[in-house]
Amino acid sequence: MRGSRKSGWVLAAVCLLAPVGQAWAVNKCVGADGRVTYTDGPCGDGSQGARVNTLPPPSVRDQIEARRRAEQMVQDVNRIETRQAYEAAERRRRVEMEQAAEAEQQRRAQREAQRQAAQEESQRLLVIRPGPLVPYHPHPAPQPPKPTKPVDETRSAQMRGYPPIR
Repeated sequence: MRGSRKSGWVLAAVCLLAPVGQAWAVNKCVGADGRVTYTDGPCGDGSQGARVNTLPPPSVRDQIEARRRAEQMVQDVNRIETRQAYEAAERRRRVEMEQAAEAEQQRRAQREAQRQAAQEESQRLLVIRPGPLVPYHPHPAPQPPKPTKPVDETRSAQMRGYPPIR
């Protein structure tokens, strides 16, 4: 689309700048069958003709002015196209930034949802399977010595390991 607009302006400028020769006599001829033809000569047999007035050729001054206007139009079109290209690039950049921000927000929301799900799972596990209720001591407290039976001195040392007969 961009090229067609520019070429349209250039074509208009060329048409304005095209040197026009002398004004020629143009005749409009309408034939017996109703067909219309334009010619610079006389109308044929059976045709009715009428002269069409044409404009005189533009002066040199008018041609220079038309050329200047055409160049100005081309410059205007170039400025407009440059501005439009800049604005389109700016819109694309803005859209990309918004999409990146939205994607980051979605990632954050997903991480927060995962963190919350993990926290809820740990709370659920604490309720279902509580830990030990007895405090943990890495080194057990020393136990008091067990009371021993009095030693019977009348028995020999070898027999003391066996229970007395009664």
